[in-house]
Amino acid sequence: MNKCKATLLICLTSLCGFAQGDTVKAKNLEPSQEAEKFYNAGISDFGLKKYPAALEDFNQAITLKPEFDQAYFNRGNTKLELKDTKGALEDFDKAITLNPMNAGFYFSRAQAKAGLGDKAAAEK
Repeated sequence: MNKCKATLLICLTSLCGFAQGDTVKAKNLEPSQEAEKFYNAGISDFGLKKYPAALEDFNQAITLKPEFDQAYFNRGNTKLELKDTKGALEDFDKAITLNPMNAGFYFSRAQAKAGLGDKAAAEK
């Protein structure tokens, strides 16, 4: 019996070690969660027409999560409001590269191209 208890204790100790390993992995998600916080702040600032603050929020979200297609898209919309159409086009292009299945990205890019007077490119 004592040998069984010792084996059980060793097994439980090993399991506790694995649980601690999982906790460390959860910490790796923090930059993504921080990116979501900045993204949400950007959405809020955009809605309040605080475009420079929204731009900074989206910049932070992208820095923390470089593959964040929605952050590029919304930063593009913010740049449009700030009259930076070329910068907006770059962001829409990046959003499309990251997620080519989102029709809204293409629509916003077309609107930005039309705003530059490039109606032929906007129709493509």
